[in-house]
Amino acid sequence: MRSCKALCVIIAFVFSTQLQADECSSIHVGKSSNWFPVAYDNTNTGTGEGIAIDILMLVEQHLGIPVEIDQELPWLRVHKQLENGSLDMITGLYWTSKRTDYLQYTEPYFINEARVFVLKENHFEYQTIEDLKNKVGGLPTGSSYGEQFDNFAEKYALPVERVDDKEQLFGKLLAGRNDYLILDFNDGMAFIKQSKLEQKIVALPQPVSVTDVFMAISKHSPCIKHLASINELLAQIKQDGRLDRIIEKHVKPL
Repeated sequence: MRSCKALCVIIAFVFSTQLQADECSSIHVGKSSNWFPVAYDNTNTGTGEGIAIDILMLVEQHLGIPVEIDQELPWLRVHKQLENGSLDMITGLYWTSKRTDYLQYTEPYFINEARVFVLKENHFEYQTIEDLKNKVGGLPTGSSYGEQFDNFAEKYALPVERVDDKEQLFGKLLAGRNDYLILDFNDGMAFIKQSKLEQKIVALPQPVSVTDVFMAISKHSPCIKHLASINELLAQIKQDGRLDRIIEKHVKPL
């Protein structure tokens, strides 16, 4: 009899745990790595801010489910946790076919422009990706700048060095170890302004890519059932002007 009761308790516990996992009682969100203006740390307050953060506050109200934004993690680790379902969602990223293996994308909420950044004295003409073939560039670890750029870089073995943070990225450019770096324009300009590098580093005028920014939900997350509702919210805030006001709030300081 006792063994039967113990077995019933174990079964009830397992069933309860599985039920909680299937219910999406909260949304655990991985934060894009200090990516201005999408999701970044306010250096004065130490709190997370950005377009995606403001949208997620609206998602929390819209769904009536707590949204928990993780502390900043390395970009590759965020994707590993999305792959295994230990993270439900990510604040922002670009679309690639590879990522659709484990992610379901929301509708886009922002458009980003990637640029080539160079030292002023080493300014060169850039019109197409082919202009980078004989130069050594710097890129953030795990970054994508649209499938056209990614495919070209892979096909022609574009000589690039990847680093984990913007300090290393700009440091290698300043030291002359890289001929250029590629970063989203707003993000790069915010770092240049913050680091007082306006007289040393410039962004070349021709974009590398102009790309939609999405949120995405892990295909292994029970919260994926709320994707349609999140897209409905995104459509609402685009239509009523709230999204424009959120974007202006964060981009305007540049």
